[in-house]
Amino acid sequence: MEVEASGKIPHLDMNAVLGTKSVFKTESEILFPPFLGLELGPMELNEREKSYRDMDGDSPKAKYKIYLREDIEGAKAGQAKKLSQKKRF
Repeated sequence: MEVEASGKIPHLDMNAVLGTKSVFKTESEILFPPFLGLELGPMELNEREKSYRDMDGDSPKAKYKIYLREDIEGAKAGQAKKLSQKKRF
């Protein structure tokens, strides 16, 4: 999963907030407020991602990009358009 935020959406970068107290410095944890509009777009898995396995030994089924938007109604309109063009599996 990848996330892209448009505009000036308020967010917290937890490593910046916690500074030296951050236990997980290698993780990029960004917190966004609730009630944002979002759109989903399918992506291709790269070769490295295809080699990942879960605890049952299964490989990933899909990868998506999540687009966060300040405009909930605009996101709904964009999502409806994307869903009408979406491939069915």
